[in-house]
Amino acid sequence: MRKILDSSLLSIGEGKTKLSLFALAIPIFFENIGVHLINVIQSALAARYAEGFFVTPMNVASNSVNLLVNVAALITTGMSIILSVYLGEKREKDSKEIVGTALIALLVVRLVIFGAAFVFAKPLISLQGLATEINSSMLPYSVKYFRGMCIINVFSSVSVVFSGALRCYGISSVGFIAGIASSFTTLILTYLAFYAVGVPENYAITYFIIIAAVATGVSIFINVFGFLKRRIPIAFTHNFTLLKKMVKVGFPATISLIMYSLSTVIAGAICVYLSNDMFLAQTYVAAIAYFTCAFGYSIGQANSIMVGRGCGMGEFDFVDRMFKQNLKITVLSNLVLSLLVAVFGKYLLRIYTDSQSIIAIGSTVFIIDIVVELGRGMNHIGQFGLNATGDTIYTTVVSVVSCWVCSVGIGYLLGVVCGLGVYGIWIASAVDEIFRGSLYLTRWNRGKWKQVFLKKEKALF
Repeated sequence: MRKILDSSLLSIGEGKTKLSLFALAIPIFFENIGVHLINVIQSALAARYAEGFFVTPMNVASNSVNLLVNVAALITTGMSIILSVYLGEKREKDSKEIVGTALIALLVVRLVIFGAAFVFAKPLISLQGLATEINSSMLPYSVKYFRGMCIINVFSSVSVVFSGALRCYGISSVGFIAGIASSFTTLILTYLAFYAVGVPENYAITYFIIIAAVATGVSIFINVFGFLKRRIPIAFTHNFTLLKKMVKVGFPATISLIMYSLSTVIAGAICVYLSNDMFLAQTYVAAIAYFTCAFGYSIGQANSIMVGRGCGMGEFDFVDRMFKQNLKITVLSNLVLSLLVAVFGKYLLRIYTDSQSIIAIGSTVFIIDIVVELGRGMNHIGQFGLNATGDTIYTTVVSVVSCWVCSVGIGYLLGVVCGLGVYGIWIASAVDEIFRGSLYLTRWNRGKWKQVFLKKEKALF
């Protein structure tokens, strides 16, 4: 009789180099939750301040920032994939050089991307529905917040690289502490500024930016301190050979994240044009729904690190069985949590608003989201697993086609042409997630990833 959960598949390696699924995933989960909570806390408290006026401009700006963050993520994604394989092959010199190269490269890439975005902030934000007459009063606030977050995200490059490198070495606790600490910092400072002291509305965005900067500073300090304390080897070098490998692996692997962020920006813009209630409902639902897939996403990230390590060790049969068990864990987790959110959705939405219109819209969307999260679980395991083996071209093609055909194309058709609004956009998202997830799992089950890894091992890794 086959075991429901095979404990032998929950870890890989031995001694100090041993990686355990939950030892990796749980701290990653809390780290991701901590980062997400910064936006949730600011949105929730902003929704109760000045009649929620600042929620839309802040979240339109945040969607744009997240898109740019994911564009720059090609460096850290490539670093994580290659570093995991190198550690499996015990290539110590290359391992420390790749961390230093990634840090320098990410700082440069983010400086260029966010620098350009800072200059062209107004036209970028205007494209997302805030240039219309009814929303024009929100535009200057959104532009200001966007520019502030651009500056902050350049400095956060240090935290992102060190946290990612620590994960590859099997140390996830530092990122977890950093995420929780930055969330508490955001909560305390936001409450004090807007409810204890009472910041004037004209200075609200400035204070939101300052609070985000302080919270990011806390995260950077903890990650740098944890990195240095554990004496992770790093060589500050310009190794262009390693950089080319990171970009070659990281760019295709990051396309999916870019496409997801782009579809979020487009969906948000459509909702802003339709009505502010639609946009607010979409924003609140997305923020809450994140918690239903966050644990599965963390399993996916941990699975990616372990797949890379296992392939580097040549343990392909073990990797295959581990992958399939992690898929079951993720899909089950997403299903249970999304069902709970659908049941209690209207109560959760009251964290943000008392508007019966927004609550009614959001409650219906939560039901559709159950299907979305099932597909998303397949996606997170399938895409991250294939990327870890170097099979990134396939995931790139699938993610680009699925985004434009399903998420954007069907979303526009159902949401605008058929008049379903945010419901149509969420149905399209469900189609997108299920379509991509099914193709990724089909690819894995056919075993093509083994051939891809063996072919690329010498040339790429």
